[in-house]
Amino acid sequence: MSNQGRGIVMLAAVGMAAALAMGQAAGPVPATAGRVTASRPTATPSIGRGLERRAAGTRPWDVAHPTSRPAARSGAASRPATSQPAMLRMETTQFDFGKVWDTETVKHTFEMTNAGSQAVAIRDVHTSCGCTKPEAYERQVAPGATWKLPIEFIAKGRRGKTSKTITVTTDDPGSPQVVFLLEGEITPRFDMKPGTAVNFGSLQRDAAEQKTLNIINQGEQAVILKGAKVDTDQLRVSLREVEAGRKYDLEVQTVPPLKAAKIRGKITVETDLKEMPELVVYAHAYVQPRISLMPQILMVPESGEHDFRRRFVVKAAAGVTIHVKDVKVSNPKVETKLETVREGAEYQIWVTVPVGQSLPAGGDTITITTDDAEMPVLTATMRPYSSRMSRPLVAGASQPMRTLSSQPAVATMPVAPQAEAEPPQ
Repeated sequence: MSNQGRGIVMLAAVGMAAALAMGQAAGPVPATAGRVTASRPTATPSIGRGLERRAAGTRPWDVAHPTSRPAARSGAASRPATSQPAMLRMETTQFDFGKVWDTETVKHTFEMTNAGSQAVAIRDVHTSCGCTKPEAYERQVAPGATWKLPIEFIAKGRRGKTSKTITVTTDDPGSPQVVFLLEGEITPRFDMKPGTAVNFGSLQRDAAEQKTLNIINQGEQAVILKGAKVDTDQLRVSLREVEAGRKYDLEVQTVPPLKAAKIRGKITVETDLKEMPELVVYAHAYVQPRISLMPQILMVPESGEHDFRRRFVVKAAAGVTIHVKDVKVSNPKVETKLETVREGAEYQIWVTVPVGQSLPAGGDTITITTDDAEMPVLTATMRPYSSRMSRPLVAGASQPMRTLSSQPAVATMPVAPQAEAEPPQ
């Protein structure tokens, strides 16, 4: 052994003896009942650490100091570790405003108290409906202070039982979100029978129909309805008094010939009620076309074991006489056959797509020529679709394929629309 090696061994022995002496001076390590516990290692003198690094082949600057800590950033906002989190307390989170007229506006103030030792920030207030609006509120709640949130609920245009939520977002760890509930029942000031709108359903172009809507004042105060007007020349309206200040009849008539395919009229009734100077009612009608062609889009499978055969129906409205003169298809391989169901009124056109024949991606067009001066040409489209679609459950994975069966809906004859829900006025 060289002299340098002997020196290293002697220094290591001296370091170990010093560490042993320090451990004995500290006294015996207390024992835990039946359990071995891991404790922080006893600090080794610098000379011992240097020998250990040399023996391991490391340098002093390669070893991180376990006691080092990153410096805290100046200005960082954080709660002191010893402080308790703020606590928001509410006596109640619900308010029932009972029964109100649809002409009223409900106002209420929700409250929260900060029972903690530091301020709470209000980050956001969100309502479940545009009819519920928060008014001005404080953005901070000081310790011991009571925070107030004024709320305004507009009942106009609504009826029946309702409930709205107001969600308050805070930086309180114990209450990051507080949800308040506003509920009650809204009664319309005017009851309408048989419904809240006038629906004529499906009509012919020359139909002269009339509907009557009963309007009943449900409040104790008498209300005079002064007159009515409508925003379309396809309808005519008039107002008749049944009982002064209490009951009225709104009469709505169609004015033929009806031009639009869909009629939607806004009827405005003037009142002497300050809270509701105008009462709005809507009228609806669907007008059958002079000549109808159904379906206007026919979906054809891209592949099949048999010829694909379907029909188109051409039908004239009541009082209209037509004749189909010619039928053409943009694809010469598609066969057509014209049949008369009722002379001058209804025809059907059978189309056959031979097996193995594929339609172009944009589809094929069927052109029907009639002798009607207003609608001399009718067109429909045949479009291809894939009857079976396959794809792997996970892209690129080796898994069983999942097969989906697809059958697009074929257009059918139009039906009369139901009365639409109208936006609040």
